[in-house]
Amino acid sequence: MVNQLTKTNKILAYSLVLILAYVITGKLGLMLAIPPGYASAIFPPAGIAVAAVFVAGRSLLPAIFLGSLLLNIWVGYSAQHQINITNLEVACLIATASVLQAYVGGWWLKRKIGYPTSLDNPMDVVTFFIAAPAICLISATISVSGLYALGLVGPSLFFTSWASWWIGDSLGVIVMLPLCLVAIGQPRSLWKKRLYTVAVPMTVIFALLVVIFVMVSRWERKESLVEFDALSNQLSEHLRLRFESQEAVLKQTSALFNYRTNDKVTRQDFHHFVSATLTGYPMIHAIEWAPSVSQQARHSFVRQQRQHSPTFEIRQFNTNKQMVTATQRDEYFPITYIEPNKETARAILGFDLAYLSDRKQAILTAIQTIQAVATPPVQLINDGGTELGFLLMYPITGTKQDGVLCIIFKAERFFGELFTPTKSAIDARLIDVQSGKTLHDGVC
Repeated sequence: MVNQLTKTNKILAYSLVLILAYVITGKLGLMLAIPPGYASAIFPPAGIAVAAVFVAGRSLLPAIFLGSLLLNIWVGYSAQHQINITNLEVACLIATASVLQAYVGGWWLKRKIGYPTSLDNPMDVVTFFIAAPAICLISATISVSGLYALGLVGPSLFFTSWASWWIGDSLGVIVMLPLCLVAIGQPRSLWKKRLYTVAVPMTVIFALLVVIFVMVSRWERKESLVEFDALSNQLSEHLRLRFESQEAVLKQTSALFNYRTNDKVTRQDFHHFVSATLTGYPMIHAIEWAPSVSQQARHSFVRQQRQHSPTFEIRQFNTNKQMVTATQRDEYFPITYIEPNKETARAILGFDLAYLSDRKQAILTAIQTIQAVATPPVQLINDGGTELGFLLMYPITGTKQDGVLCIIFKAERFFGELFTPTKSAIDARLIDVQSGKTLHDGVC
């Protein structure tokens, strides 16, 4: 009984040391990892696990599983700052693969080399160096295939991740198994003598490898930031020029209203003037005219518009996002003219641009500054579905028809041409559409 308790206590003590060694050396090894962070250029725990089974047998397999599980939960948490089902699935998958590899590796080496071993026989050394890469095919294949199935490794990175995983584990076994034998291997008197000739040099080399890799990574990151800054400045300048060119289009269109001092701009005038602009700018989804209409002038304005559109009404959205007659307020900016005048566009005639707070703020800012002002992202409705876009508002003031001109841009066309040359260097998410936006002609 006493001997049994002593043996159990030893196994528990060895298990605790093994778990700590697995997690600590694993985290150091993963400092050399490639995305998504599970495969490393050298992975010491692979060698520690094989050595543990080679020396102590199957009794330490639970400790290997737990060490791998904790390490990979840590990796997943470091990447996402949370622990979710996917993290746990990945951790369990890799832990299972690690246990299987450690068991097969320890069993195979014990069968071919035998234990205790001095590992100084040329045949044993050759067997070890050949067996190590073969053993490490197990975890690399199971783990990377699992990551691929979970969508964490794409097809283009599959072979790179598999090769990195396999090489990292292979180097881990080749480097760490002799070090572990120095610490716990039998015959003890022989391996203890190799502390300064084997263990210390290999430990120093591994530490230097980690330090050099971290330093090089920092240098590369610094250079990448410099390159990113230059690309950002270039894109910023291109965006500025593009916005200025579109503001010039709005100013050109505003001339149609500014020089009509005796009469108002008709639908036909707007159509003929704007059609040429639409032909030259494929990134434009539509151009709208929304005059300023006071509450007092609302009735006469609606009656006048019904001469051309019998169902015309100043409208807004209700809580169900359906078009309804607008409630009373001091001022409206109803969409009155729109080109191209397609069915989807006609459906939003009369919609009050000032009903939505973000667009109202853009209108007020444009009027105060006498400059073009862009709105937050919107979702455009077209014949083929929906796409992202935004609005550019420009004020018309001091005329018989004060209001705002509005260009609706297709985001992909507007931004895509600018970002295509640097697509491989910058992962740019141009627009994030917030949920709950309401529809507007084309525009959400």
